[in-house]
Parts: sequence; structure tokens; C-alpha cells
Amino acid sequence: MNILVAEDERRYAEPLLALLEKNGCNPILKATPEAVCDFVKSDNPIDIALLDLMLGKDCSVQDGIGTVLAVRQAHPVLPILLFTAHVNPESWE
Repeated sequence: MNILVAEDERRYAEPLLALLEKNGCNPILKATPEAVCDFVKSDNPIDIALLDLMLGKDCSVQDGIGTVLAVRQAHPVLPILLFTAHVNPESWE
């Protein structure tokens, strides 16, 4: 299973990638919204996308939502799971 993982913080990405690989998956890490967009537009096979809602240098929800919209446009029926490591509601704005 090819899993697109969009996470810009290595300390969160590494354990997730290790867990996916341990379970027989092929995780493909992209660390910026631009890298995600380029990847999904290049017709690479993806079975599911795990996207950090706060992806991007500004850590804004807008960057994450924009990335989701770009993935959805390129792959209309692809399952997408959103996540974030930010637990402080003030950082969501």
C-alpha cells in the first residue's frame, strides 16, 4: 500500500514512517505543501494520504486545507486522513 505522508516535522514523521513500514506499507514522505502538490500531480500511485493539517512553514490551517484541496483535485476519490500534533487551540488560528 502506497501511503502519502505529509508532515514537516521530522520528530513526528519518523515514528509514523517506521510504523507504516513495519506493517508492510510504502510510506512516501513529503514535507511541504508544494512537494505534496507536485507529487500528486505526477500520477504516482497512492492508496491513501495522511496529511498534517498544519503543514507548511507558517503552520497555518489554511496551508493544510489548501494542500487537501490540491490532493482532492488530483485524486477525487483518494481517502484522506488529516492529523496534527498541535494540541494548543491557539496555534490553530
